[in-house]
Amino acid sequence: MDNIVSSLTKNEEIIVIGTVVQVNLEAMSHCGDGVIKVTTENHRELILNIVGGRRMQCPRAEVKDGDLIEACGVVTGENMIDLVDPIKHYLRLK
Repeated sequence: MDNIVSSLTKNEEIIVIGTVVQVNLEAMSHCGDGVIKVTTENHRELILNIVGGRRMQCPRAEVKDGDLIEACGVVTGENMIDLVDPIKHYLRLK
């Protein structure tokens, strides 16, 4: 049961729809990981880690606070999801 994290299953690939509450992509310019925090109906606040730094980003990937987005990633911890595929990172819905 320790594989279950806040109703998310660790290592499971999931799609999340939520509203952006904080964007921090500064580290990506130094080959670090970016972070986007979103609020969702089902999981409250989630942290989306954009893994890999200077990687190709989908042209739809620019988001700001208040945007509704859909994100695809792998659950890595309590309320944390790693977004590891730049083509499927996230899509702005509004």
